[in-house]
Amino acid sequence: MKRFDVVGVGSLVVDFFTDSPYLIIEMSYWKKETFIALPTGKTLSRVVMRGGGSSGNTIAYLSKLGLKCGYFTKLGYDTLSQFLIDDLSSFGIDTSGILRERGLEAGKSIIVSSKGLKDHALVVDHGASDFLTKKDVEKKLEYVMSAEWIDLTSFTSKAAIEAMMYLVKKIKDSVKIFFAPSKTMISVFPKETLKILKISNAVSLNEEEAMILTKKNDLISVLKMFKKIGLQAFITRGKDGIVALFDGKAYKIGSYKVRDVKNTTGAGDVAAAWFLYGLKTGMDIKKILNYASVAAAFHVRSNVVGGHEGLPTRREIERYLKKVRDLPVREIKL
Repeated sequence: MKRFDVVGVGSLVVDFFTDSPYLIIEMSYWKKETFIALPTGKTLSRVVMRGGGSSGNTIAYLSKLGLKCGYFTKLGYDTLSQFLIDDLSSFGIDTSGILRERGLEAGKSIIVSSKGLKDHALVVDHGASDFLTKKDVEKKLEYVMSAEWIDLTSFTSKAAIEAMMYLVKKIKDSVKIFFAPSKTMISVFPKETLKILKISNAVSLNEEEAMILTKKNDLISVLKMFKKIGLQAFITRGKDGIVALFDGKAYKIGSYKVRDVKNTTGAGDVAAAWFLYGLKTGMDIKKILNYASVAAAFHVRSNVVGGHEGLPTRREIERYLKKVRDLPVREIKL
């Protein structure tokens, strides 16, 4: 019997949230890069610190949903690294798989909201996690292999990604891999990301990430490619809902309407938690997609800050679904 249901493998970062009372303007350049214009010499309204990182958000929710979870990454001995460990521990997550190294510091992210933008990450430094090596993987290989699933998310250094490639090859015959690469990882390391994808059992992406990774121009082509690989796949589309590839068939669902969006950070990670929870517990695709959609809607409307907060329990979701009609889940022809 496995020690853990899921072990998270990814960058842990401390998110610093701040509000600007002034307008922030978003500008695109050749539709390839986005630039943010901030007024200089102005005072921000507040700064709030929260635990973050994509897999950290997902694992926190999975633990809240009752799964036994652990975590593998690298941190330092600085104050923020200890903050992240304590944060995961508060959710009942085992942190004995986290390596620590002197001279390294925890990753950091600065997220700004304003009249123009909500929850827009301006600066992200993955910190100590990007110094993971193959030797580090060897040290904790037994720990990772004690899980039924791993939730593998983004790293942004060549050494760390090579370490992850080494890890998935080692564990692929005994541990299922749920892969959720970021846009940065996909854009900077496309070949390595595809290699990991082809070893994985399931993938979670947003629509933009899926298009960049597959170099396809439409979701049908993306789903056909994933079907050929043999993946379970979940692609979030914001207010347009979710499309999924489940047991070789494609499905789509809309989204539950949210009048007042307050907290978008971690919404994709919240949905990913239900994707993985559904795969782990054997839920049917209609339930997986409806529960993920409701959870994401609850999270973005919550008057809280951060990816670890505003996480509805299963009972809260079920109570909500009793009051409203489930969104239809329609099959897509491939």
